[in-house]
Amino acid sequence: MCSFRYAFCLAFGLLAVPAVFAQDCDTPQAAPVSTFDADVDCWTTFNDARDFVWVEEGGNPGGHVEAQDRGTGVFWYWQAPGKFLGDKGAAYGDSLRFDLRLAPAGSVRSEDDVVLIAGDGTTLRYRFSEDVVLPLPEWQRYAVPLSAGPWLLDGTAATTEQMQAVLADLATLRIRAEYRFGAETGSLDNVALGTGGATGAESPSPATTVALDPAYPNPFARSTALAFGVAEPGPVRLSVYDVLGREVAVLVDGRLPAGRHEARFDARGLASGLYVYRLQTAGTTLARRVVLAR
Repeated sequence: MCSFRYAFCLAFGLLAVPAVFAQDCDTPQAAPVSTFDADVDCWTTFNDARDFVWVEEGGNPGGHVEAQDRGTGVFWYWQAPGKFLGDKGAAYGDSLRFDLRLAPAGSVRSEDDVVLIAGDGTTLRYRFSEDVVLPLPEWQRYAVPLSAGPWLLDGTAATTEQMQAVLADLATLRIRAEYRFGAETGSLDNVALGTGGATGAESPSPATTVALDPAYPNPFARSTALAFGVAEPGPVRLSVYDVLGREVAVLVDGRLPAGRHEARFDARGLASGLYVYRLQTAGTTLARRVVLAR
């Protein structure tokens, strides 16, 4: 239920709304999604954060949530509401997807990036690999695998049974928000857990028109996925150019069937900076930008 102050903020175009005006969203869901297009969706913060608000614009796209660092030296996290908790055993083998933004940019890798805690206190911890670009002042998309390999339990690799047990009785889900020492503003958008979580982080399918998706991840440190759609069979060329207009890579050059496709841009040997990737079909040319940040 919206309060008078919440309605006032919306009516007069005030973009930041205190987080206490979130709706009731603590009922567990099979494939929960938070796009933050209306409110904070019952998300909270954990540890060293203040001024947690919902922001109507500037997300990826639409609304998002953001908070400030208190600067006390403890890293803070986004904490998921009840709809992301409970029995999530069916999500094993799928992924947790979310968008992060941090200003100024972060560089500290010495903390857990995602934490899962079961009802009995069993805690699984996940850290991004070294080639993953940490949050920047521009939105970045992340996908964390919900499978045993990369997760740690008491410092050792979690087994399939341990991972499945935690997901089946998930009591706490936290996503790291702070990636630097000192004050910063952290933002979160488009969180999805498991199958069916179609958010801004996902690509539409199947293709009914020619489409070129945002690169994922973007910025990237070594390689990035470029997904695209082709409406009908025919010749397709997907190429990459530097800021001087020089072609630096040809990823696809041939005939493809209609539908969704994906190519990987491996930027080893290229300098950091802005690149443009271009999709050409028989009757359409589309282009997007991607940033290589080592």
